Amino acid sequence: LGMLLAVIVENKDDIAAFKDFKPSSDTPSPPPTPPSAPEPVSPQIDLPPHSEVTLPALSPTMEQGSLVKWEKQIGDELEEGDIIAQIETDKATMDMETPSTGYLATILVPEGSKDLPLGKLL
Repeated sequence: LGMLLAVIVENKDDIAAFKDFKPSSDTPSPPPTPPSAPEPVSPQIDLPPHSEVTLPALSPTMEQGSLVKWEKQIGDELEEGDIIAQIETDKATMDMETPSTGYLATILVPEGSKDLPLGKLL
């Protein structure tokens, strides 16, 4: 289900490790997790500990969404509850909160991306 949308790291110094990061195409994404309970993923070889940001269900009928705008940029410090992006659902454009505290290490899906499946890693 889906691909990686963004990565959050705990330490700002770890951002550089994700400069040329590309998710493995043969590694399946985890199922979506509620924004309030992110699951840190096992780091890949040579990568510091990090959390993956996936597209959550923002409405009961949502099956996919479009990434309208990133509200945070690479390197920005994130606190739980910060608005990280605007997502267009099947019903409305909604704010997506950051699932964990840390620093935005990389963005893998550009603004304007459409028809992203739930669980797609941002």
